[in-house]
Amino acid sequence: MTSESEKDDVRSATALRKCGDELLAARDLSEALVLYDRVIDRFIASTEPALCEQLARALNGRGFVLCERDHDTEAAINIYDDIVTRCGTATEPELREQAARALFDKGLGLRYRRGR
Repeated sequence: MTSESEKDDVRSATALRKCGDELLAARDLSEALVLYDRVIDRFIASTEPALCEQLARALNGRGFVLCERDHDTEAAINIYDDIVTRCGTATEPELREQAARALFDKGLGLRYRRGR
């Protein structure tokens, strides 16, 4: 059973991450990174699947920003590997989806790094 506190945490993490996604879509990468980092800092130790999903999405957004804004593919690839480690063996489809997305994005990062 999920407590009210956990539900509030999920709502908070989801709202912050979605705002980060909107800023990312608007190409405000620095502000998107701030919001992703807030989710990561606050929920990095969570084991609640719904929070882990939001954490993985925020980590993925962070990886994208580091690659796109800073051209730091190495840091982005490390983040994608972390997502796969966290979510790759999960039984929840939402977490496995995040692991698959991280593998795909890692491939893009490797391709970008090779092409530079």
